Amino acid sequence: MLPSGGDYGARLAALLPTISAALKAGKVSGALFVVVDGLGWANLRSRAATVSGLVPAACAQNLHDLTAKRIETVAPSTTAAALTSITTGKLPGEHGLLGYRMLDPDTRQIKTTLSDWQHVTNFRDWQRSQTVFDQLSAAGIVARVYGRKAHAHSDFTQAVLTGAEYVATATIEDRLLAALAQLRDVGGLAYVYIDELDKAGHEAGWGTDLWLHRLGQLDTAIGDVLAGLSNKYGFALTADHGMVNIPKTGQRQIEELGCIPEGTLIGGEPRFRSLYLPDPEQAEHVVAELKAVEGGSLLVGTKAQWLHAGVFGAVDPKNADRIGDVLFSSRKRVAYYTENEKPEVRLMVGQHGGFDDDERGVPLLTAGAWRARFPFA
Repeated sequence: MLPSGGDYGARLAALLPTISAALKAGKVSGALFVVVDGLGWANLRSRAATVSGLVPAACAQNLHDLTAKRIETVAPSTTAAALTSITTGKLPGEHGLLGYRMLDPDTRQIKTTLSDWQHVTNFRDWQRSQTVFDQLSAAGIVARVYGRKAHAHSDFTQAVLTGAEYVATATIEDRLLAALAQLRDVGGLAYVYIDELDKAGHEAGWGTDLWLHRLGQLDTAIGDVLAGLSNKYGFALTADHGMVNIPKTGQRQIEELGCIPEGTLIGGEPRFRSLYLPDPEQAEHVVAELKAVEGGSLLVGTKAQWLHAGVFGAVDPKNADRIGDVLFSSRKRVAYYTENEKPEVRLMVGQHGGFDDDERGVPLLTAGAWRARFPFA
């Protein structure tokens, strides 16, 4: 059985359009919108003691004092798909970045959506949707993005942050304080991207000392900003996905399953794989074989079955060929690797991409003008 229930990121995608509408209508003088890569609802709210004896919930008191609700991220629960949905207001089936690695139908090559843009001459051929920043700029409203210098000039940044002025800052605190200064100076939208927790989670695992240190840095910086945020400004914080820790004993190699046809191209990422078969007519047979080999460990189906499940939202026909003939996602703490995987990928502890509640659930935290509730359109 494939996933059912949930909105598959519809409310996540609605956040920035709702903020934009509030700014255009003059309902707030400015908006501070924070996206924390990898900070899932379960990760943030966990009250289980870690190895060091610390409890994540106790390390983020400022965040826990905010108005909070759980919403869901997109499918797959991965950065390229989710960030693009956040900045365009569209689900992956429409904007076209349907995973971490996907097929370019024109070249029949697997491309990494965060980095492989050399073949793209027009960004809207690969990421098909206009950004909310473009819409704000057209309305004469200031839109700035605050992030790390390393991301300032990437092709992915240009494709998903079109229309915003990018301000490079070194630390989490620098980003948030610069954003607050913008609101006081010119208003508009200040979008802050924080990926330090995601990096720590991949490297060491969520809930580890390194991850908790980054969470503490974020919480302190949020507290400092909120102390200077008046109620005429809106504040919202969310994430692109949550995270689960995968032990080494949970690593599987796809080629060793013995049921993947030779010549199959493999996309996606270890928690959610997309198989592009040499003969698409083999799809139902491959699904049956995967079920026989892996039993109930997988959510697996043909492209048609996944499209019917609606997990990607309405899929533009121009994007349908980017989706594999067979897709499968792990239901357990297991990750599926390929023999050509980069060695550093196998070292990642914290992972995401699949349909586990801890991967799908993300926080929506609000303050300032939205302390009582976020004004969903």
